[in-house]
Amino acid sequence: ALDGTPYDIPTEFDPNLALAIVWGTDLAEAKARGHAFLDSLVLEGHDKDGSPLQSNVAFLKDRTDGILRFA
Repeated sequence: ALDGTPYDIPTEFDPNLALAIVWGTDLAEAKARGHAFLDSLVLEGHDKDGSPLQSNVAFLKDRTDGILRFA
């Protein structure tokens, strides 16, 4: 909430809670900045059962180098 009180995000909420846009002078720089962002990202909180938040950050880190690479 805007007043700083905790807010429970329902499970029906859009999973795209946050979006990061990175750029660079070329693809290599954009990927490097993407890695830097993901490495510095801190997610805090827990679900209604007290378990830590789940995310796909590890998946994104693993896949960043393959962006726009076609087999």
